[in-house]
Amino acid sequence: MDIVNCRALNAAGTPCAMTGRAGTAANHKYTGIDKCEGRRNGGGTGRPAAARPGGLQRAGCSVAPPHLATSSYLGASHMDHITPKKSLGQNFLVDANIAQKIVRAFDAGPADMVVEIGPGEGALTRMLAETAGRLAAVELDARAAERIRTMFGSRVLVIERDVLEVSLRELAAECGAERLRIIGNIPYYITSPILFHLFEHRTVVADAMLMMQREVALRLVARPRTKEYGILAVMAQTYSAPKRLFDVGPRCFYPSPKVTSSVVHLRFADLEGIAGIESVHRQIVRAAFNQRRKTLRNSLAQLLPTQEERDRVFTHAEIDQTARAEELLPPDFIRLARVFADEVAHRAG
Repeated sequence: MDIVNCRALNAAGTPCAMTGRAGTAANHKYTGIDKCEGRRNGGGTGRPAAARPGGLQRAGCSVAPPHLATSSYLGASHMDHITPKKSLGQNFLVDANIAQKIVRAFDAGPADMVVEIGPGEGALTRMLAETAGRLAAVELDARAAERIRTMFGSRVLVIERDVLEVSLRELAAECGAERLRIIGNIPYYITSPILFHLFEHRTVVADAMLMMQREVALRLVARPRTKEYGILAVMAQTYSAPKRLFDVGPRCFYPSPKVTSSVVHLRFADLEGIAGIESVHRQIVRAAFNQRRKTLRNSLAQLLPTQEERDRVFTHAEIDQTARAEELLPPDFIRLARVFADEVAHRAG
């Protein structure tokens, strides 16, 4: 991978993207207000999101039309806007309040090597460049990549490639970073592939702050015995601690998507016992949920073809073979996978 000048990336002493004054964004006063999701054309309650009952915050936005620029709209007044491509799933974040809320929650510091996925027009990039020690942006769209180069010059390393083709291990090694921090407003249609790409590179990824479709976010944090609980939940909760932070309404993007988004934070850390059996574990989880309404005895029949094998494996794993996949906790799947791995080794021996 062609990575240049990575060690030279340092935002210290550069002007703040929000005020133009020297120093970091964290040194300047935050005056943005998260408006109520129900507020439209001056209507609604106008209550701050934090004042609403119910726990999870909803981050609303007041966004001007794309051809206008207001104090809360991240316009590109000195440049033409990039025309979003449906083929790339582009919905650009255009609300400054939301962008700042995400970056403040991410809390990048001078010791961090941050990788932004899909910077687009730079809504998050301009703030990250003021707080992160080093910043790289992975962007497939040549127009957006050139925009980021023009806006930030040598302060941001632009990698013009599909993020799924970028080896995060190579990037970390080239930059001399023990672990990377990932952030991005990622395309909805490749959310799952990106997540699994991060799982595969988790040894060099400390955490990730990602904007995604709310339905996918709910699947990430789902609990057993719910319809949302499935492969994605088990894998995410095996390799990380996912937390859904707040929702973001469609009007915060251009063009506005037809769905609500959620910001999710994942801190990567393996559950005990998964080391060395990742492949078998993935095989067990996928087989179990591919026929989720069947009992484990039936859904895993192809992997455990005889009743004798099933009895032995489920007994040693202390799992009821008449249970269904959605009833097992992530540690249960690890235990089942480890016993199954022993069974496979016994067959081979």
